[in-house]
Amino acid sequence: NMELYTAPRYSIKCGLMRKWLYSICFMLLVACMASCNDTTVRHQPNAADSCAILQPLFSLKPAAKEWEWKAVHPGEVHVPVKAYIAGHPPRANGQRQKLYTVKLGSFDSTGNSIYLKVTQYLAAFYQIEVDTLPTIALNTIKDMPSRQNDFGLQLNSLYILDSVLYPAKPADAFALIAFSLYDLYPDDKWNYVFGQATLNKGTGVWSMARLGDYSENAAGYKQVLYRTMKVAAHETGHMLGITHCVKYQCTMNGSNSLQESDGQPEWLCWECLAKVCWNRNITAARHLKSLYAFHLRYTQDADCIQHYGKALTLLNPK
Repeated sequence: NMELYTAPRYSIKCGLMRKWLYSICFMLLVACMASCNDTTVRHQPNAADSCAILQPLFSLKPAAKEWEWKAVHPGEVHVPVKAYIAGHPPRANGQRQKLYTVKLGSFDSTGNSIYLKVTQYLAAFYQIEVDTLPTIALNTIKDMPSRQNDFGLQLNSLYILDSVLYPAKPADAFALIAFSLYDLYPDDKWNYVFGQATLNKGTGVWSMARLGDYSENAAGYKQVLYRTMKVAAHETGHMLGITHCVKYQCTMNGSNSLQESDGQPEWLCWECLAKVCWNRNITAARHLKSLYAFHLRYTQDADCIQHYGKALTLLNPK
């Protein structure tokens, strides 16, 4: 009798416990679903939403003059953030996470100082680990296409990208970009380029040949440093799959001359910044804080400090 008595009591308790557990699970599920649909849930906004807050800081790019890049290349179009992401651009992830830089040819001590500062700048700008490779001496490059002009020896940038840098990329390199004192040209139809980069091979090169005399005085040094940073950031942006910005005043604007380049800002527009933030999986604040600190320490450029300060204030109005 005792066995007949205890068995049903045990079954009743188990049944009640199951009902209690089911109720708890159901309530948790309902709460989870509600939180997912609740627009007030505390979560981090996506890169485009955060960067869109900065939109008041940026001016639309004016109509191009006949000698400017956009007028000469009218086929370039605006690429929205969603279209950029949908294009599956290259990203620094997996095994290939580093950005490498390398000097192409010999540098004096002042030129080397600029090179080192620019590598630090790229690390801040793209929030990426930057490493350097040993200098590539020109006499070690076989069959280098070149020519002479008013700036001396001029090197073929396409050959550098495809035949010199691409085979030299380390196994952990997302991209490799060369830094040269020699002038550059892509083919015989072009007079020169400040720099050039591939959109899918992770190679780039830029030159200081036309950026001024950094050894003349302190002002000359600062000017060359600033110009070089802009070219380096621009070409590295291309290696993240970012094409020329044709909508806003932006460091990703195309440039046909030093005059045009000088008239463009050092910073990214909000849409190009959103592309970088998505690509590098970083917040806009991280990018802005790093560059604000960089300019305070190295350039003391009033325009840059003011811009990044305003941008940080917009993101964090308190």
